Amino acid sequence: MGLYEDKISDFWGWFIENEPRIKDCIENDIGAEKELVNDRLNEFILNIGLFTWEVGINDEGSWFLTISPNGNKDLLKLSREIMREAPKDIGWLFHSGKPAKSWDRIVRVYDYKLDQTHIDTSGWLFFASAKDSGIIDLILEAGNIGHLDDDTASSAADYFVINELGEEKKIELFATIKIVAELAPAYTEGKQPVSNFKKHIEAILM
Repeated sequence: MGLYEDKISDFWGWFIENEPRIKDCIENDIGAEKELVNDRLNEFILNIGLFTWEVGINDEGSWFLTISPNGNKDLLKLSREIMREAPKDIGWLFHSGKPAKSWDRIVRVYDYKLDQTHIDTSGWLFFASAKDSGIIDLILEAGNIGHLDDDTASSAADYFVINELGEEKKIELFATIKIVAELAPAYTEGKQPVSNFKKHIEAILM
């Protein structure tokens, strides 16, 4: 981790020094300054790995920085390494994956034409089964995805799981995540509404 250690140290050194500047350009929507800050953040973070990231103020009014491993288990190890070195005393929240949310269960994804589409997941159903190792196979029944191509439907399923549980759990807990218009009859008895999803997964893990 020697090379990464130097890059991570350089990043946090810059971040701590420029933290007031980061806040100022976001709070006051200073266009040119925000672009410069975003470029520097992008440069530092992508120099460590192929992450995506987000910085801002969450719904509770706390400043946060999320560095997402984009669903990659190896990159998750590295994003956690980055966040272990995050400053502890500046009042920020630092996430090594996209956090779970309190959300409206509306998925917003882009299709193959790069058009954004909104899917209401509140009527979805799910079937989850755990292997002996505790890893979970998940099938989502979504009757309103007939208009989506396979990649967009898969992105919608990932979006749902991440918002419900967080990206780290999505990476670590699930062997497969499938989405179908209708579950096979073999799964009918065990399927549940997605309003029970988080509680059910937590019960599996106990």
